[in-house]
Amino acid sequence: MSYAVKRPNRVLIGVIVAIAVLICGIGGAVLLFGSKIVDIGQASGELGSAEKAYRSAGLPWVANEVRKDLPIPAGKDAYPVVTNAIKLLKRHDYDKDIPLILKSVDFGPPEKARERLKPYVGVIDLAIEATRYPNIDYRRDYDLGPNLLLPEFASLKAIAKLTCYRAELEARAGDTQAAVRDLKASWHLGLLAAKDPILIGMLVAISIEAITCRSLQHCIYFERDNSNALEALSHVLDGATAPRFVDAMRAEAFMGVAAIRNLHAFGGIEGLSGLSDGESKLPRIDPKTLVRSGLPDDAMSRAFMARHLQVWSEFAKMTVQAAGDDRKLSRSMDRLIEKIEQRKSVSNILNEILFPVFGQAGDAVVKEQAEIIASRALLVAARARAVTGKIPSTIADIPGKWIDPFNGLPMHVRRDGQQFRVYSVGPNLKDDGGVLRSELKDKSSDTYDVVVQLAPPALPTPPVAKSGRS
Repeated sequence: MSYAVKRPNRVLIGVIVAIAVLICGIGGAVLLFGSKIVDIGQASGELGSAEKAYRSAGLPWVANEVRKDLPIPAGKDAYPVVTNAIKLLKRHDYDKDIPLILKSVDFGPPEKARERLKPYVGVIDLAIEATRYPNIDYRRDYDLGPNLLLPEFASLKAIAKLTCYRAELEARAGDTQAAVRDLKASWHLGLLAAKDPILIGMLVAISIEAITCRSLQHCIYFERDNSNALEALSHVLDGATAPRFVDAMRAEAFMGVAAIRNLHAFGGIEGLSGLSDGESKLPRIDPKTLVRSGLPDDAMSRAFMARHLQVWSEFAKMTVQAAGDDRKLSRSMDRLIEKIEQRKSVSNILNEILFPVFGQAGDAVVKEQAEIIASRALLVAARARAVTGKIPSTIADIPGKWIDPFNGLPMHVRRDGQQFRVYSVGPNLKDDGGVLRSELKDKSSDTYDVVVQLAPPALPTPPVAKSGRS
């Protein structure tokens, strides 16, 4: 899923901010400039109450409040193992190798696949070792705000793919226990990604879980006639859950606070305005010079801070009202973004830049919830088929209760001869007939479902060449 971000007019922002600064200098009145209300004095005057509400909601005010689970007890931190796996991974040209390995695993001679996987055996074994550690401390300095780098996530995803590919190769060879071990290791990498309470951490975790579910489907197909093997594969999903949208927002809330505290060092609001489209090249700030606590002194930064804290306090109230329902919380966030875009004031400019990226992010969580439920249903149906030879025609034919998290109704089944699909209606809330997104000619269309299937692995679609910035 991609999240479209509204591109700000950086020239207009610069002009508005300059005018606002002048107005602040002559008294901070609430005036109208173009389509923006210049409300710097009013907003900065609300900062005290905004800070109180934000902190009362339990949102992080200093960096060590971003993660509530630190420090991690000795012997529980996966960081040393994960960093060693990443170092080992980077000795190889894995971006080139991974597509070749995938094709070999599912379609080529097993010996060729083993040969191509051999350089990565040490990496995969470290992924298995990481399952011994329930948590990870990434050693983040969240006060860096938009300067914060997240170098581990792309590598974690690559390691998960390699681990899953070995699991598929093992399932092809009938070594089910080894396949289960590797699939569980891949899933655990997703859990470790989600330990970083930031949007990209959540999305990488969801991506790794989706990769694991896809490989699990391939393993189910390879072992489709072996009921004992299918029973063993069902344990891959023991205790499996999708990341929580609300958890991914803690660091996002704080990094806005950090950015405003150091607004001038980042080139002001004009510098930050390019973050949404990749045009901003922020100066690298010496961590020793960062402002790490307190409130800003100048009226402009105080106004931005007040509006930022107020919006996150609204989000905190929404999480209480959603009561753990990520679909409901996602819709509430979308409505909040619409409200932000309608608030035509100078003090709201930073929120207009930062918040649109969160749009529809909660749907990614619900899609993963749907995939987990559908995968469990697929395993039950596959085991029944292996024992009785019967293939389900409806969801009622699969023992259990399989509720679609998108609409609260039963999931669907589509049968194609000896193959079948279990699916959710997905974000558009329409039954599109169990169509995978990869099967659409128009990849921008939303007329697809969240699908798992008992079917042979499909050849991967070659990536479409892109021109310009993606």
